[in-house]
Amino acid sequence: MELLKIHDDLRNAGWYEGRNICTHFSELPATSLLPREVMKILSEFGGLTLESFGKDGKLIQKIEIPTPEEFYSYYDEKRCLTENYFPGHPVDLKKGSVDNVYYYSVLLGVQIYPLAHSAEGQIYIDEHGNLYELNFLNDFYWVGNDIIHGLERLIHGNGPALLLGGQTKTEWIGPHQDFMPPLNEALNGIDPWGSI
Repeated sequence: MELLKIHDDLRNAGWYEGRNICTHFSELPATSLLPREVMKILSEFGGLTLESFGKDGKLIQKIEIPTPEEFYSYYDEKRCLTENYFPGHPVDLKKGSVDNVYYYSVLLGVQIYPLAHSAEGQIYIDEHGNLYELNFLNDFYWVGNDIIHGLERLIHGNGPALLLGGQTKTEWIGPHQDFMPPLNEALNGIDPWGSI
């Protein structure tokens, strides 16, 4: 296992290998609509708060991951059904102009789910476990292809990130990677909203 700073942060926040805080997923309302990977991550990392401080002791970054119950109360069954992007269905231009979850799901070609709040914005996860951040400047980044590397990037700034400005604009922050997060090939390099 690769040694990353985030492992110590996670342990200090109460995480341990094999942690499972929710053994009753079937009792939660939106369970049948959420991908297994999202539920697994909520069960293992839910309820944790991670913080990063500068040399002067000031808080730089804080990430709060909700418990599965908190997540489900926010992302109830109705929200799942109304905001989901379904590949192959027509793009709803009206919905994407006001809904970041739908907009970025369309551009990626996979549904994303709000996972956590950070000091800089909102953290999302897709059905494959990729982590993304939408910051307060409305910049959308892929930050890791799993939660550990994504949290390492978000808390410590270690590792690459990819600014995703739609199909036609991507820019690596940090070392360039051969890995490419999902992008919606059906769009043929065109942002349906024409905003990028």
